[in-house]
Amino acid sequence: MKRCLSIFLLATVFLVSLTGLSFSCDYCMLSQGLSPLQTTTGIGLRVDERYTVLNKMYKGTSEVNNPGNEETHLTTQVTAFYAINPDLTAMALAPYVRRTMKEWDNVEMKFMKGEASGLGDIVLMGRYTFYRRHELDSTTIVAGQAGVKLPTGATNAKNDMGMYMDAHIQPGTGSTDILLGLNLSHAISRFTIAANLLYSMNNEGKTGDAKHQFGDAFTYDATGIYRIYPAAPPGPTVSLALGVAGERRDKEKIDGVTQNGSEGHVIYLNTGLLFIPHPQWIVELNYRPAIYHDLPAKPSGEGQMGEDYKATLSVSYLF
Repeated sequence: MKRCLSIFLLATVFLVSLTGLSFSCDYCMLSQGLSPLQTTTGIGLRVDERYTVLNKMYKGTSEVNNPGNEETHLTTQVTAFYAINPDLTAMALAPYVRRTMKEWDNVEMKFMKGEASGLGDIVLMGRYTFYRRHELDSTTIVAGQAGVKLPTGATNAKNDMGMYMDAHIQPGTGSTDILLGLNLSHAISRFTIAANLLYSMNNEGKTGDAKHQFGDAFTYDATGIYRIYPAAPPGPTVSLALGVAGERRDKEKIDGVTQNGSEGHVIYLNTGLLFIPHPQWIVELNYRPAIYHDLPAKPSGEGQMGEDYKATLSVSYLF
């Protein structure tokens, strides 16, 4: 019973820390799906299928007319984790991305279209649990994360007009970046409150024939998870999650020049379903509709593309 409860608590932290799609997350491979999932051996694999659609344009907090521009981001990500000891876990993330874009060209008076697919940027991370408290009716866990994102993805994909596509559409970023994060989970009986923070310090890379640097990115979420079945472990469990999540990014640079209108902040409603049919298997469904955009207009007066929604289906296996 204690083993099942422990796995459930750790898995719920993992569920609500899902970040992973576009905006500052997908193209920078910034992800928080890295909370501990441990059994006796502390070894496991997780597969995420993530999808994001961007089909609206914004100037600040106002939605503006979209001539038909659209982006889609589909990522299959495999995460392997290994517990070096009860408090320290090493993780490696390998994404395979498929991106599409359609953008109206006012000069050619037609849509530019493009697709890019391939291995994305691999991430290596470590997680250390520095506070753990178990009481008769509650469990509290606080852990820190640190890692590095490697420039393993290609950055030279072109659109149907033969031009290098925007850095956000490329499989990789071309830069080596540092990730720092914090995870907190407090569980009382059937209810868990989780909060997660992750900050990406992005360096300069290269997209096509230009130097490019994404702005630093910060993601956060605070979510409540309630186990609707059963009243108490053991046995298969089903839980629902509801909360908020947000992503904020700083301005980008191209060839060392700061790009105004490339920064922004998006807030999502965070909903999820967690199903644990067996202590070794965890299935998660996460849906995040965007509820707030603050995306400053570009110097040309053009708006920025903003997310409509994000969806993730994940399956984890614990050895």
